[in-house]
Formats: sequence, C-alpha cells, structure tokens
Amino acid sequence: MGILPQVYSTHQQETDSFRKIESIIPSEKFILRKESGGDYGVDCILEIIEDGFATNIRSHIQLKSKQNQFLDSDGYFKYSVPIKTINYLSNTLSSIFLIYSESEDVVYWEWNSVILEKINQSTKTGTKSFKYAFYKTLDDKSIDEIYLTIKNKNEIIINLGLNSLEKGVLENLITEDISYDLLLNFFK
Repeated sequence: MGILPQVYSTHQQETDSFRKIESIIPSEKFILRKESGGDYGVDCILEIIEDGFATNIRSHIQLKSKQNQFLDSDGYFKYSVPIKTINYLSNTLSSIFLIYSESEDVVYWEWNSVILEKINQSTKTGTKSFKYAFYKTLDDKSIDEIYLTIKNKNEIIINLGLNSLEKGVLENLITEDISYDLLLNFFK
C-alpha cells in the first residue's frame, strides 16, 4: 500500500470520548455539536432544546480523555487542567470541562467557573496547569442539573437585558447560592 498516514492514539481517544458523551447526552434535551476551526479550548457545544425547539442557549465544552487512570484513594479522578483553557472557557456563560476515563468508561465533569475559583484560591501567578479533583459523573441526574443551570443562567441574562460585557461580569456573580429572584431585584 505504500506510506500511509498514521492514526495516532490521541485522535482515537478524541473520537472515543466524543462518542461516549454523545451516547450519554439525550438528543431530546440537547443538540451536541463538534466545534471546528482550530482547538483553542472548546471541543464541542451543547445547545438546549426546549419543547422541541432549538434555543441558541449554549454551553461550551472542553472534552479530554485519559487512559489507564482510575479514582485515587480519596475517590477523586485527578486531572491536570491547563489554566489558559480554563481562562478561555471563562469568557462564555456556563462552560463545562469533561474528562472521559476510558479505563472506567465514565465521564467526569465540572463547571468551568468552579475550577477557576479553585485555581484562583490556590495557585501562584505564572502557573500553567492545575490538578483538579473531579468527582461528578455525567449521568441522568447531572444532565438535568446541567440543563437547568444553563437555562436559568441564560434567563437571568435575558430578563436583565444585559450586553455581552455585562453578561461576563454576571457569570462570575451567579452561583448556586444566589437565587434568580435575588439577582433580578439587585439589578432593577
């Protein structure tokens, strides 16, 4: 056959991880799109479907894959996340970091904002990566949480009539501890 292009294991891992999340994420709740045009930190995009309609309410996803790694003795899946990727994902509402453990056939996840908060609490300037302890698994319950969180955060933005710069500021203020009504009253 002559010289042919090699299929690298990293490309196979990328394909396997996308297929895995595609099998978990219900098509009646989300449109899952691969991101193209260069990989700067967003591998795919989730768009909410509501009552059978596309909404353009989206979440950016960084998707990683790891072979031959299991939970540590504390029950966490530790993975070194690039800080520049977390910073990049922070520029949009409700970004998510997913990591597929091929050895366990499990997808772990966390909100990007939670990882960023941990980074800001415990790293020095100039650090390039941060070892995050993932513990949430992508399952039916977490899919519901992701759906509602993305939807609710976007409803806040829409109801407040904010521009894109203000949206970024608000994303950093919205937490599970702050209610939708409290934020609406604060900004009125």
